[in-house]
Amino acid sequence: MLPRKAVLCCLCFLMLWVSLGAQDVHFSHMHRAPLHLNPALAGLSQADIRFGGIYRHQWQSVPVPYTTYLFFADTRLVRPRLGPGVFGAGLQLLTDEAGDGAMRWFQGAVSVSYIIPLGNRMGLSAGIQGSFAQRSFAYSRLTFDEQFDGDQFNASSPTGEDSGANTFSLFSLAAGANLRYIIPESRTRFDIGSGVHHLLRPVSSYLGDDNIRLTRRYSPYLLGTIQLFPRLDLLVRAWWQSQQPYGELVAGAGLAYHLQTARNRELSLEFCLLDRWNDALIPQLGLRYRSWEAGFSYDINLSDFQQATNQRGGPEFYLQYFITRVQAPPVFKSCPIF
Repeated sequence: MLPRKAVLCCLCFLMLWVSLGAQDVHFSHMHRAPLHLNPALAGLSQADIRFGGIYRHQWQSVPVPYTTYLFFADTRLVRPRLGPGVFGAGLQLLTDEAGDGAMRWFQGAVSVSYIIPLGNRMGLSAGIQGSFAQRSFAYSRLTFDEQFDGDQFNASSPTGEDSGANTFSLFSLAAGANLRYIIPESRTRFDIGSGVHHLLRPVSSYLGDDNIRLTRRYSPYLLGTIQLFPRLDLLVRAWWQSQQPYGELVAGAGLAYHLQTARNRELSLEFCLLDRWNDALIPQLGLRYRSWEAGFSYDINLSDFQQATNQRGGPEFYLQYFITRVQAPPVFKSCPIF
């Protein structure tokens, strides 16, 4: 049975989920992009240092495919310490490009978290994130009706359009909290929490219009692993991305089978089936070998847009590498001193 505190937190999470009504980049492996999901997840890993990356290519069959790259690294800081908890820190780089005009979004973010234990089964973390982002497009790659003279297209003809600015930058803040529940000497664990991104709603306009701003993105989630047998786990994954007027719900489950469980010889396979509500079915495959973890998914489009995509959404790959420091043995005397 879960402790009463965990049950109350779950109920609060569900109330938040229902109350929420995305313009930011999304992933089918959102749980493999922890700093994009919630800055409170910085440093919240079984390893001391974690590196990761995601590649996503969406809608190749239509004229405006999306290509997205994300890289991140995070760690727990041994010092400084503040009370019983520890600090975590992370760095993330993200770039996204789409369309004939090479519409591009670049973002660099730094996250800091504080992780505090609540007994031997629970831990609470809170985090903040500051990010610098730039939006741009290649005006020279766009074409207009005025460049068609009636017989043929002439790229050198004037467009009749005011090109204006083709780039702008912004600074954004995010914050979040995460509650972790674990069963000692077991692989069972749950993470429940939410991030709130673009807290100050920065201006997002090529013309510098103060009335055009990024809306806040809320990202509540529930991620769980339940050890069923010594070599078999049940995986539970669900998250909601809400950035008005858009939103998406992704939920599903899967299994992980551990071929090797000895320390530093870990080998496991996993399969999950997720559903992006009213949009796509997402089968996922994953492999963990020692300090490496990799996975693949493919979105099968089920929305009305499938008439253009022929049900092809897009592939997504992720790769992670973990570094665990060898702990120094306790100080002891080889023989007593008389």
